[in-house]
Amino acid sequence: MPFPTLASSVLSCVEISEPLQSKKGQKFCNIFFNGEQPLWQLSSEALYSPWQAGVFQKDSAVETRQNLDLHLTEETRATLEAFDAHFREALKVHAPKAAYHPLVKEADDPNFPSSIKFKVNACGPNACRFWQDDQTPLGDVRSVKTAGAKIVPIFCFSKAWFMGTQCGVTAELRAAVISQNTGNVTDIFPL
Repeated sequence: MPFPTLASSVLSCVEISEPLQSKKGQKFCNIFFNGEQPLWQLSSEALYSPWQAGVFQKDSAVETRQNLDLHLTEETRATLEAFDAHFREALKVHAPKAAYHPLVKEADDPNFPSSIKFKVNACGPNACRFWQDDQTPLGDVRSVKTAGAKIVPIFCFSKAWFMGTQCGVTAELRAAVISQNTGNVTDIFPL
């Protein structure tokens, strides 16, 4: 695989910086793994995107940062739940009374799979690149049809955030492979 698959075994390498403040005044901490912010492949299996990437109540065609929901397999759910447990405890140091906003989103309907919401940049140095599994570039999140697609996500944990009485971790999509098949994905492209 071109990127390491995320596994709970790397939790011992997680480092969370001291709190910083953004230009807009939001408190956050950077997340590192042995001093780096590596890219992770969430799964070798493509994950289903039930909806088009977008921004709630805004024009998705012009917004430069969007959200993309992907359904989780049991394996990816278990891995992300281990990260949720770790981050929930680690962030208590900086915000002891804040409620943790988990990476794993449970559906209201128990017949519907759990999911993860990725932040996706359309432009700038951290813009997500979308590809077909034959290495054909597809464009940015504003021009790619994600609704109903099977996607292999390549992402990083960019930061921990604190807002009011909540805190959480941002999973930022940096590359995505739109799979044309439903099987496992092999080495797809170099970045």
